[in-house]
Amino acid sequence: MEKIFFNLDVVEGYPPVYTESLWAEKLSSGNYKIKNIPFYAKEVSFNDVVSIRVEPDDEFLFHKIVRYSGNSTIRIVFFDENVIKRSLNKLVKLGCSWECMNETFYSVNIPAGPSFKKVIKYLEKACIQEELDYEYGKLE
Repeated sequence: MEKIFFNLDVVEGYPPVYTESLWAEKLSSGNYKIKNIPFYAKEVSFNDVVSIRVEPDDEFLFHKIVRYSGNSTIRIVFFDENVIKRSLNKLVKLGCSWECMNETFYSVNIPAGPSFKKVIKYLEKACIQEELDYEYGKLE
């Protein structure tokens, strides 16, 4: 596994970092398959295949998407810590996987297929109830 670095556009202090690194598996083609869910990079989702540029310091920098996985990425901030476990379990039942940045900030992978609308409907309801807020990363 290799780390692929993504330069981020910071607008009014968000995201709070200028680069994000994602783990990627090198393929026989020389391209790389993204193996974790991005928190801030909006160009890619889990299992997308990308090409890289090797920087002078030998870091691998994202160049372009070679093949989309069909997955979508969203980010969730929970306002009510009492609903986190229930919400994550519901997302998993809808076919999603997730990664945790901290106690209240999560990145969620939504696999290709009909579950996308169900996930968004669930999140919209939770937003109305002021349990969480979410933003889109990369959508397919």
